[in-house]
Amino acid sequence: MINNLKKYLFKNRKLITSCTYCGVGCKLELHQNRLKGNKEYCINQGKHCLKGITLLEVQSKNRLKEVLFRKNLNENVQKSNLEFVIKYIANKIKKSDPKRIVFYSAGQVLIEDYYIANKLFKGNLGTANIDSNSRTCIASSVVGLKQVFGVDYIPAQMKEVLETDLILVIGANPAHGHIVFFEKYIKQAVKNGIKIVVVDPFCSKTAEFALKNDGLYLQINVGTDVNLLNAIAKRLLDDKFLDVSYIEEELNGGSEYLKQLKNIDIDEELKKCKISTEEFNELVSLIKKYPKMISIWSMGINQSSEGVEKNFAILNLHLILKRFGESGNNPFPLTGQTNARGGRDVGALATMLAIHKDFDNQSRKELASFWNVPITNIPSKKGYTILEMIEAAQRQEIDIMFIMHTDPVYSLPNRNRIEKALKNIPLVVEVNAYENTLTSKFAHIRVPAKAWGEKYGRQTNMDRHVSYHNKIIDDKNIPQNAIEDWKFLCLLAKELGFDGFDYKDSDEIYKEFQNLTKLSLKGHLNHYDAKINKLKNNKEFYWGKDFFKNYKALTYNQKPNIFFPKNQNLSEKTDKEFPFYMISIRSKNHWNSTAKTSLSSKIKDDLNMVFINENDAKKYNLFQGDKVKIVSKRGFVEDLKIKFSNIKEGVIALYANYPNINYLTPFIYDKKSFQPDYNHTPVKIVRM
Repeated sequence: MINNLKKYLFKNRKLITSCTYCGVGCKLELHQNRLKGNKEYCINQGKHCLKGITLLEVQSKNRLKEVLFRKNLNENVQKSNLEFVIKYIANKIKKSDPKRIVFYSAGQVLIEDYYIANKLFKGNLGTANIDSNSRTCIASSVVGLKQVFGVDYIPAQMKEVLETDLILVIGANPAHGHIVFFEKYIKQAVKNGIKIVVVDPFCSKTAEFALKNDGLYLQINVGTDVNLLNAIAKRLLDDKFLDVSYIEEELNGGSEYLKQLKNIDIDEELKKCKISTEEFNELVSLIKKYPKMISIWSMGINQSSEGVEKNFAILNLHLILKRFGESGNNPFPLTGQTNARGGRDVGALATMLAIHKDFDNQSRKELASFWNVPITNIPSKKGYTILEMIEAAQRQEIDIMFIMHTDPVYSLPNRNRIEKALKNIPLVVEVNAYENTLTSKFAHIRVPAKAWGEKYGRQTNMDRHVSYHNKIIDDKNIPQNAIEDWKFLCLLAKELGFDGFDYKDSDEIYKEFQNLTKLSLKGHLNHYDAKINKLKNNKEFYWGKDFFKNYKALTYNQKPNIFFPKNQNLSEKTDKEFPFYMISIRSKNHWNSTAKTSLSSKIKDDLNMVFINENDAKKYNLFQGDKVKIVSKRGFVEDLKIKFSNIKEGVIALYANYPNINYLTPFIYDKKSFQPDYNHTPVKIVRM
């Protein structure tokens, strides 16, 4: 497959590129036409997961190779060409109000692609209606971090688990979701004697690992994370373990927080959590015993109607214990996708401008000056987030929707509602490398894009580590019509008559972004310090590396804010008709909808499973292997098999990777983060 290798060699004489799956951001190298982990890279040091090393196998399969066009969804698509569809789209944009144009992208596109999209939409078209599928996995963490520290900054790094005393994992399963992080860092930390605690309704592989290694596993009730974390804080206060004067003087809102914390009834909170006093006491004892703590969480916390409150509750433990700002003593929200961190730095969420800027006049003025556009071009308020885009489409208020490298029909909640909304949009443009996404049947124009290994650019992993994505596939093995995402957007911008979109390569775009980051708050987003040649040669670069050395926070007085979190029980509730809560879990080897990973001969994971507690199964006369239908208020899915599991009674789990899961989930979202509530769906089980 790889020809003319000399053209693409690095100085270290190895063909190296970045994995484009999870937030770990491993480097992979080509060795005898096979991929393996790159030993020299500081993150994975030779480690890899199965789905990462199958990228080469699936890269050329099921590719979208032609530009496709139709005016109406009831027509068959016809082969077209890029020049025609660019002119067609530009003409439609010129006739539309920017408020009725939306853009939805993915955590797998590169920094340069995100940057051009933001420059086009937020700098020239004048709309903030640009969002990323990061909205569905980390938006609650973004808001929590921003509210507490004044900026969207992840304090910890993976290697810090090797320097801590206690690892608290809540609402995450890194053994499946972030495999190299688990295998290389967490396992080694526990082997070194570091204590691990896992809190989850489902006994995941991470929880099993904790139990086998003298750790603690708390099988909490669905939706009670805030109750547990507030109870911990109250016990620490009651036991006079906290420095009250520090909380009052060094945390903005500290006095009010303590006032509300005093009203917590620990016994009542534990009843809601359905955990024993003994388990709770053991957890509190561990927190007291070990002075350094890393807290790890992911979508089990974030994907909630109260995701921000849950983030506050975790961050509060670190604030009141003064456990932040030093290595091995930090909160660590995990990012689900390889460049979700980089995307939000560039400004890929509708709730921010570029480089973490808000919609205030000073920020707008700075961006307008940098991009050489009128300040009126820069949005003065947030745009539609993805679920708000769907709501607007239902009201027939969207004229054009761009969808880039993501599959919202699969990934968004209440799939029936999503499908109906997309049918209301007169022009849907899908830019994707692969055929037969679930969204494709709602697209009027489909543009073939370059895929993994076919392009150059940069991405930022969940460590804030910036890496170079190198092209390792030779041109003759790339579909002739496939185009880089940034090139497609630049062609569109120029057709619209906008200046400043003539770039010869991705390096030129990144240099412009580097200059923009000089305008970041206190210069914290210091991409401007990265050396392009060093990135290309696999050298280490973390943005914001010295943040806590210089500041405790980027608030008005450089003190962190603390908020008292409340569980307002905003999610749907179970009842007699729908007695089970359905949560979603992650397959170890599949990725998202499995559109790519299912093409690999090496990945055989069975996703048609319903995980259920054996006691619950007996109540409903269900047996291992039984075929069942899962039904919610919105729809149903069929032909799933019963599998007994160590899961909380009253709870069942389905794989989030199961393509039809969102026929069940509700269209509910956190009103602060706009993140969907996937993990509190009341359902019933019907034997087939």
